[in-house]
Amino acid sequence: MPTRSLILIALLIAASDLAAADWPQWRGPFANGATDDQGLPDRCDDSTRLWQAPLPGIGAGTPAVWGGRVFVTAIDRETAMFTALAFDRLSGTELWRGEVAIAFHPQHRDDLAAASPVCDGERVYVAFGSGDLAAFTHDGRLVWRRNLQKDHGKFTNQWVHGSTPLLHHGVLVVQVLQTTPDTVAPTPKTGSYVLGIDAVSGKDRWKQPRPVNARGESQDAYTSPIPYDQGDGPGFLVLGGDCLTAHALADGSERWRHAGWNERAAKDWRMITTPVVAGRHIVACTARGKRLRAITPQADGAAVVAWDHADLSSDVASPLVYREQLYVLNGDERELACFDPVTGTLRWRGAYDSAGVVRGSPSAGDGKLFAISESGEVLVFASEAFRLISRSALVSDGPTRASIALAHGQVFVRTGEHLHAFAER
Repeated sequence: MPTRSLILIALLIAASDLAAADWPQWRGPFANGATDDQGLPDRCDDSTRLWQAPLPGIGAGTPAVWGGRVFVTAIDRETAMFTALAFDRLSGTELWRGEVAIAFHPQHRDDLAAASPVCDGERVYVAFGSGDLAAFTHDGRLVWRRNLQKDHGKFTNQWVHGSTPLLHHGVLVVQVLQTTPDTVAPTPKTGSYVLGIDAVSGKDRWKQPRPVNARGESQDAYTSPIPYDQGDGPGFLVLGGDCLTAHALADGSERWRHAGWNERAAKDWRMITTPVVAGRHIVACTARGKRLRAITPQADGAAVVAWDHADLSSDVASPLVYREQLYVLNGDERELACFDPVTGTLRWRGAYDSAGVVRGSPSAGDGKLFAISESGEVLVFASEAFRLISRSALVSDGPTRASIALAHGQVFVRTGEHLHAFAER
């Protein structure tokens, strides 16, 4: 191995000892889009590039990082298979790839490899819009595999199923929030539901129906469940169908729900953004980017509105909480704003230029916010005040919709068909 490579690897190992934070799921180690990781670069270009690895096909899932491995998914164009892959975190060497199921491409701009991998110290879990779900060891051995549509009925989302599972206390939580025609009564095979799967065996622990009053496409949601533990035990949150619900992890039972933002009962208010927990509040960007709302659960099981903003919200990119501040990136309007999550007070906002809209949710660490546009341009912002630090154009090989993962002093970017890693030299 060349001396330069040995020096680089030694420096990276030393850096990882100082800030050894993994990125085990889509929204990072705290499920809020942020990390405590330090030493992250302020640009993602050739000056900070560690490696670039080709992928066998498209995918929009955010990389998951655990220890020395980076996990991603793709639709393999040569084998026509839904595929999971693992790369060496320091060198970018592909370690293994595992086939999950026969793939197909939907007839619109979304892809069926939109869900992000989720991992713990033993396994990595991958999901696809076809309903295929699988678990692999970190060394690539298939542990279990199943198809949720075969077990629980056909998905009826208008824009394919794209939710990332939540791994919480040994339970893999999968939400299926989908359209049931107004003229059809929901059944166990057609209505929306949340599923709790044993992470070790892959078998169902429970299935919880999730009835809603939403009409038409408003029943659809492309959000993902997030952890939310309360005094009576571990739990999680689900946003979609014109309401936010809190559930117990033990059996999926509903603890409380909050609705009321779709006053006109519009039929096209599908949900895309995932909520974020900010102290006592739960912050959600309601459908179509119409409103930013903070919800506070009460001791009596109810949930009330803490504050509302109708001036700036987001339709696709999820909000994040970092260093006790709330950040909202509106990719369509090319605006970034910072709020006090306790009061809802706007601290600052600013407009930026980018080549393409931002669909992936922003990530934060080391005093910086990272986002990427669909055209593959990485944007790095300062977190303390509105300031665009850098813009870096990467290989544009298909729409880029994954979020950026931050771990071990490295920045991991998944474009259409490449995986990139950046770090301070």
